[in-house]
Amino acid sequence: MSFVDAREYHSCIYKQCPCNIHLINKKEAQKRAHNLKNSLKKSYIHDCLNDNLNDPKRLWKALRKFWPSSKSGKTTIGNINGAKTAASKAEELNTHFSNVGMKLQAKIVPDPNIDYNIFTPHCIAPVFELHEVTVDDVVDAITSLSMSKSCSVDGITSYMLKSCTSTINHVLMYMFNLSIKSRCFANAWKISKVTPLYKSGSINDENNFRPISIIPTVGKVLERLVHRQCITYLEGNHILSEAQSGFRGSRSTGTCVIDFLDKLY
Repeated sequence: MSFVDAREYHSCIYKQCPCNIHLINKKEAQKRAHNLKNSLKKSYIHDCLNDNLNDPKRLWKALRKFWPSSKSGKTTIGNINGAKTAASKAEELNTHFSNVGMKLQAKIVPDPNIDYNIFTPHCIAPVFELHEVTVDDVVDAITSLSMSKSCSVDGITSYMLKSCTSTINHVLMYMFNLSIKSRCFANAWKISKVTPLYKSGSINDENNFRPISIIPTVGKVLERLVHRQCITYLEGNHILSEAQSGFRGSRSTGTCVIDFLDKLY
């Protein structure tokens, strides 16, 4: 009899005959089952973390699963700039998110005493040119999509694309190549579903929210295809500085810290 079965058995016996001996047996069975559950949980967490030690993305996902953030539930958006209706609040946040980049750029004043060319390797590289994609490129980009992502305003999910890849891959290739040749990104692929995520502070301050954008899945596939060509060009011609770790494959804040400490010591 397992610990769980024993717990249920002694609980039933105690209900039928509530005496001290059955109460003791019931508590002992509950204690053994509780200890077993905690032991299995600890072992599962230990194995899960060890399996993902070399994959930071999966490791953080596991950590968030076992120890979720204390922030829970939805946060009510306050009266931003006097806006009270849902539509007016959405407009205020949309305006803020659209202009926040330019506002930050205006605050950055280049230092005339710094030669910023030292951060860019001096190299002679051929002129970058986008090339047309193949069916294999399209299939590979669709396959790399995550199944856990939500869909955008078009209602097309990555699951739908993956399910009918063999049927529409040539159509998508034609559309993507037409976009590359005409240097035009379809307006329908520019419309994203934006969710304001509360950070901290007053809910009436627009600066206390950051946007989470879900772009159309088809447009995301084209972006990945173009991104790969750009990265291949930049990495292949050694244009990016070795000091840059952000937004690069096989690099992270960890590699940046290690490089900094190597130069210090």
